[in-house]
Amino acid sequence: MIPATVKRFVHISSFSVYDFRALGFGSTLDERSPPEARPEQRDAYTWTKIAQERLVADHCSERGLSLAVIRPGAIYGPGKDWDFGRALRIGPFDLILAPFSSMRLTHVENCAAAIVRALDAPIDGVFNIVDAQAPSYGAYHRHCRRAGAPAGFGIYVPWLLVALGGLSIRAVNRLFCKGRARLPELFDYPRQVARWKPLRYSNRRAREQLGWTPAVDLDAGIAGMIGIRQPDPAAITAAKTTTP
Repeated sequence: MIPATVKRFVHISSFSVYDFRALGFGSTLDERSPPEARPEQRDAYTWTKIAQERLVADHCSERGLSLAVIRPGAIYGPGKDWDFGRALRIGPFDLILAPFSSMRLTHVENCAAAIVRALDAPIDGVFNIVDAQAPSYGAYHRHCRRAGAPAGFGIYVPWLLVALGGLSIRAVNRLFCKGRARLPELFDYPRQVARWKPLRYSNRRAREQLGWTPAVDLDAGIAGMIGIRQPDPAAITAAKTTTP
């Protein structure tokens, strides 16, 4: 139950609520983009986030509360590296799907700053939170490797091949399983589109209306992320000296 003294509510949602299949190849996704029309074809997370937004909007409308909806992209930082951009690791190699598609990254500190801004902003509505730097999957993977991440050699699979494979598997699924087979993201066309389709992402509304500026750039964000993952040399030395 929300206390009666509360006048403004900030809800944290996700980019997952968008209908990526409704957007053209290479187009820009912003707050005006349509929500997912067929969440049952995606996953439980998408379904849940859409339902959450509706419930929150209805409740705030009934209570007369001011509402800001924050939709972060892929939040990265210490403990969350998005597998350095790879879809699958095969021995010393990393499979990079749609290597030229942009990642919708936002550093965890940048996202937190946007939420704080939204608490006191005098405007309602939806705000997409993505950093100004949007590296491609291939560029992110290379950047992480250079920074010392335990990433393998990249094998690139273009988006058109990814989509063709997903559509072919979907056709087989419909033909032999009536579309009931639950596929992993790597082979499931609707989820392939949501993750790897080549699109551009705008943070203009958050910058102009919330006064938000991402403070942590990609170099610093990846350096901090990789630093958390790296073992402490002193701790390793101490462990060796104390091992019987």
